[in-house]
Amino acid sequence: MSEKRPLRPVIVGDWVRICENLDLGPLNNPDRSKQDVVDHHAYRGKDGRWRLWACIRNSGVGRVIYGWVGDSFAKGPWEPLGVVLRASPEWGEASEGNPREHVGAPFFVEHEDLLYCFFHSNGHIHLLVSRDRENFERVKGWDSTSRIHQGGRDVMLMRWGEYWLSYSTVTKVSADGWAESFVIVRKSKDIRFWRWADHTIVSQGGVGGNGAVSAESPFVVYKAGYYYLFRSSSMDFRTYVYRSETPFHFGVHDDSKLIADFDLKAPEIFEENGVEYITHLADFKGLMAARLEWREE
Repeated sequence: MSEKRPLRPVIVGDWVRICENLDLGPLNNPDRSKQDVVDHHAYRGKDGRWRLWACIRNSGVGRVIYGWVGDSFAKGPWEPLGVVLRASPEWGEASEGNPREHVGAPFFVEHEDLLYCFFHSNGHIHLLVSRDRENFERVKGWDSTSRIHQGGRDVMLMRWGEYWLSYSTVTKVSADGWAESFVIVRKSKDIRFWRWADHTIVSQGGVGGNGAVSAESPFVVYKAGYYYLFRSSSMDFRTYVYRSETPFHFGVHDDSKLIADFDLKAPEIFEENGVEYITHLADFKGLMAARLEWREE
């Protein structure tokens, strides 16, 4: 077993805008200044180029997912592909009240020659699958919809031994109107279907706050014997990084595992030709990317 080495993430170099706010045509908000590019993820197509999907918030019909294609996180802007996903009510992807649509936070996973795309809608986690890395179809979940497990938003997955771990954000509102949010994890040996264990709260409260948008866009990576949780707070628009020896506990009302914080919104991490990049929502008008390094303490 390799020696454990505590590391610290460091952002290096300049930020590059890899995609820009766009014209949705008939789906535009009448006031385009209110239209935002938010949670996102990317994968490589069969041609080796990146495909980036991002949620467009406050479009004329609600939340839709738009796509871009590009060669490198070090160079932009990438080419627009158009709207790649809209809510489908017949698949249980109802919205925030008819006719508002709501699909968000795509996350891609490769497994057994298939490409899966997890996303949230209507308070649940849903699933698409692609066989050619271009065209996606919905996967039927436990109730003839595309839901694979209940509750949560901003989903991401990682492998842990023989299990898949699914991290997401949950917001709860008490009877007297107080809202709180936290990051949960579920585990399953089966990535495709709905046999996910009950959730465990892995992060809540602390310096990032405890309100409705204080524990958003979780992203977990494993490095040299440790797990690192990037947790974003829309209360102060910062991202907090926690380091743990287990993927199941990063601190609940406890910042003892906190090792860094950044002026970032909803970052994702990608590796390209041996170099890591971190993304950032910036001004919500187009995603930014910069190099990310891990340095020993």
